[in-house]
Amino acid sequence: MFQNVVELLENTCQKYPDKIAFTIGEKNCTFQTFRKHALRIAGRLAGEGYRRCPVMIFMPKGIEALECFFATAYSGNYYAPVDVDMPEGRIRKIMEVFRPVCIITDEQHKKMFTAFGEKIKVIAYEEAVLHPVVETTYLDREIDTVETDPLYVLFTSGSTGTPKGVIVSHASVMKYTQWLEETFAFGPETVFGNQAPFYFSMSVLDIFSTIRCGSRMVVIPRELFTAPLKLTEYLEKMSINTIYWVPSALCILADNKTLDQVQLTRLRKILFSGEAMPVKQLNYWINAMPQAQFANLYGPTETTDVCAFYKVEGMQKENEMLPIGNACAHCSLMILKEDGTQAGEQEAGELCVKGPALALGYLHNPEKTKEVFVQNPLQDGYPETIYKTGDIVCRNAEKGLIYLGRRDFQIKHMGNRIELGEIETVIGALGKIVRCACIFDAVKDKIVLFYTGEADSKYIRESVVTELPKYMLPNVMRKIESMPMNLNGKIDREKLRIWYEKERRMQ
Repeated sequence: MFQNVVELLENTCQKYPDKIAFTIGEKNCTFQTFRKHALRIAGRLAGEGYRRCPVMIFMPKGIEALECFFATAYSGNYYAPVDVDMPEGRIRKIMEVFRPVCIITDEQHKKMFTAFGEKIKVIAYEEAVLHPVVETTYLDREIDTVETDPLYVLFTSGSTGTPKGVIVSHASVMKYTQWLEETFAFGPETVFGNQAPFYFSMSVLDIFSTIRCGSRMVVIPRELFTAPLKLTEYLEKMSINTIYWVPSALCILADNKTLDQVQLTRLRKILFSGEAMPVKQLNYWINAMPQAQFANLYGPTETTDVCAFYKVEGMQKENEMLPIGNACAHCSLMILKEDGTQAGEQEAGELCVKGPALALGYLHNPEKTKEVFVQNPLQDGYPETIYKTGDIVCRNAEKGLIYLGRRDFQIKHMGNRIELGEIETVIGALGKIVRCACIFDAVKDKIVLFYTGEADSKYIRESVVTELPKYMLPNVMRKIESMPMNLNGKIDREKLRIWYEKERRMQ
């Protein structure tokens, strides 16, 4: 039984030392080389005397950053990946919450922290990777990391403007990757095509499944996601057979009908998560690749990325939301109503999660931790923590859980409670609509629809009049050339809100 992710790497390195583990561009790295570099950087950290301390990794997305992640784990510390393209203001806020004892970065970005005027220790990757390796220092049983120790901290947006640092343990990652291996048969022949940024929880599947299963992970250049034809050609060229992308990335290929031009002969597993997958675009993929396995994975960062899944079988009804299915083996799910009681069949409520999937809480934020990591109200015999996801779902006996929307996407309009996701599902299924997203103007009490495609407002209203009640029809419709995307590859609803508010002020 493995106690930490370092033991996963040690085990895989013994089995496949010379097998390529990671690829980015023209650069390949074997498991043996990866381990050697991680141990050298760990030696540099150990030389500073750090133990169970926060280490910030400020590196471009690449193999070097991954080596720093495992170096931190080898040295008995925990890390937070921070994007080099992130605005300075957000970097400072993350540092205030994370309180790193040191920052590992490359020579190119080292000057940035000098400019910050920070007194935190900065270690250059180029120097650390040359540090002598003393393996016994990190493999000695006396300083072994136990499974409940923190492995990493990922920062998500906070409602107050201060990022929340989600603390995830070794145990949660190991349970998650074990479930993935058993459920999707990941192994040495698996080649992941990585889309998710390393600071985004979806990358956990790619990175740690590669380490556990002896797979290969190919980091797809970000610019290819704006060039659909080149992206498919790259997938084929690199023999990628498994992808785990945000739906917006899959929609790029569907909206451009790219699979009509290039056949993906090697791709066999297509997983997606992070936002609702539009069924119209999913059906395009299913029709183009009937031999592939499709699965909708669901879960917030606080549940180590995934806590529910739905294996898609055949074409889906385009006017219905895709189910999120049932619980993964490493957690348990419950639906609670506002009064704390369990929801019945087809009854909506907040999805709550318990089990090893749960994060340890929010770093240096006990108030927010106590707000959403709470005692299970369904039993009072012993302490049992559940996580309140903030997602509204209901249970369908045939398909499992149906995602209805975020609690903060649920609005009160014209005296009625409305899920914006339901409006998006109905309008998104229309033939002349490519993508759509709704926001709510609480000041003017208006539902605002943004969409791409050939439709106009008259077409939309006439097409949905039999499916949406009058109070759910958008009051404002805005056709745009393309949907804005955030750094995670999801629809940037905040940018849509800014666009709308700017337009409203100008009127």
